[in-house]
Amino acid sequence: MNAEPTKKWANLFNSNRMSAKRMSLSYVNPVMKNGEKVIELKKEEIDKAIEEWKHALILYVVGDSPTIAAVERYIALQVNTVSKPKVYCHNDGYFLVQFVNMVDRNEVLYLGPHLLNNRPIIVKVWNPKFDFNKEVLQTVPIWVKYPNLPLNCWSMDSLSRIRSGLGEPLHADKCTMKVDRIAYAQVLIEMDVARELPKKLKVEDPNGRMFEQVVQYEWVPEYCVECMQGSTSQESGIIVHSHKEIKNEATIFYKALLGQTTSNLPSVDINIMKKRGTLNREQQLQLAGPVTREKVKLALQGISDLKAPGKDGLNAMFFKKAS
Repeated sequence: MNAEPTKKWANLFNSNRMSAKRMSLSYVNPVMKNGEKVIELKKEEIDKAIEEWKHALILYVVGDSPTIAAVERYIALQVNTVSKPKVYCHNDGYFLVQFVNMVDRNEVLYLGPHLLNNRPIIVKVWNPKFDFNKEVLQTVPIWVKYPNLPLNCWSMDSLSRIRSGLGEPLHADKCTMKVDRIAYAQVLIEMDVARELPKKLKVEDPNGRMFEQVVQYEWVPEYCVECMQGSTSQESGIIVHSHKEIKNEATIFYKALLGQTTSNLPSVDINIMKKRGTLNREQQLQLAGPVTREKVKLALQGISDLKAPGKDGLNAMFFKKAS
């Protein structure tokens, strides 16, 4: 009796979706080092993957969890990209945005400060050693203003020296680079928020004259030095650290702000209602009439520009302009 040929598990997947897209994998022998199995990666393979992601940015919306669609709309409103970027959402709460070219990437990177639904957005260039907890929660790019900075200090070299006193200088905004605004210089600096951020810098000019330059921060995240992570504080003053505690604290805050539902509504006194004014027939028909474009536009104009009526984070100003 002839024995049946041995079947390999790999043969079961020869025609599956992965193989059809030419993503099949092959077996590569690991190496043994000091009695342990070690997987060796090749430099050319890693370099090829890095090249594919060199146009990517990391986006993190502080205090909010927008959808991918909301991030895509935000980017589309900020810049006119050659091609629509691909947005990925990571489980840690940040977004990876892959642009087609470096020009589109830098346009978003240099545009800041960024706000989505009135929440600051941390924007960082992706790199192979990126660690969300270390780089986003502790080392944060912050827009810094130098009000009344002497005009003879506005060269890129002098600005680089001054902003290096705070952290790793990244770039200046467009108005500062073109000197379109002289009230203050604004630069983006990568800073360690676990340390106390200085409010003044001592600067010495070539003649030996010393002056103090005031420093203003566009936004500074709260950070707990003890546990080395982002934090918030309760009304009682107790600092909470974990994501679950922070989420619970935010829920309590907004419930108190917006009110809670109740199952025991006060009864309506019909006699009191009868004494009040009533709608005439014309007003009743108007109230029950169709919702027209003019009515929606009129209601929209009554909403504050910075209010966001939906969960996508788009504020009323966007809809006013679009209409």
